[in-house]
Amino acid sequence: MGIQVQRTETQPLPAGLYAASIDSVTQETGKFGEQLKVKFLIEEDGFEGKTLTGWASLTFSPKAKLFGWVKAAVFGGREIPDSYQIFDADHLIGRRVFLSVDTAKGDNGEVWNKIKDLLPYRVAKAQPSAAQPAKPAPSAQRAPAAKAQPTEPTDWTELDVDTLRDPGPTDEDEE
Repeated sequence: MGIQVQRTETQPLPAGLYAASIDSVTQETGKFGEQLKVKFLIEEDGFEGKTLTGWASLTFSPKAKLFGWVKAAVFGGREIPDSYQIFDADHLIGRRVFLSVDTAKGDNGEVWNKIKDLLPYRVAKAQPSAAQPAKPAPSAQRAPAAKAQPTEPTDWTELDVDTLRDPGPTDEDEE
């Protein structure tokens, strides 16, 4: 008996936002020449194990797709400092992002997913449930507490690039 391969059907994800991590980045020749091929692993319930592939040109400038992807994945949405002059694909591996996914129809009529954008990964804080009542509102007689504003350096060029990179979610973020 020869080699047998089971027939499979692939279903595209519904359009929307999906938490994902970057599994691999390779340089390949695509239909538009040399490009980066980025493989994303979907982390959403019900879609575990599903992967999506995105392509970006080998251009690292503010108008290029790759620049926006690095800004979202490596720098958590912050501006990329001028001191980050050389993109290294290893900086993307393992990063968590949100993928903005759409569907498109190919010339053959097959529906497929298209990655519209990468957004910085943010862990949403748990909302109180019915079993856990919300904290009572502060008394009207007390002045509201001032919210602490995160301070950011004003001169990014004085910092080491490694200190600017978003380390990704921590155990504290996932509580």
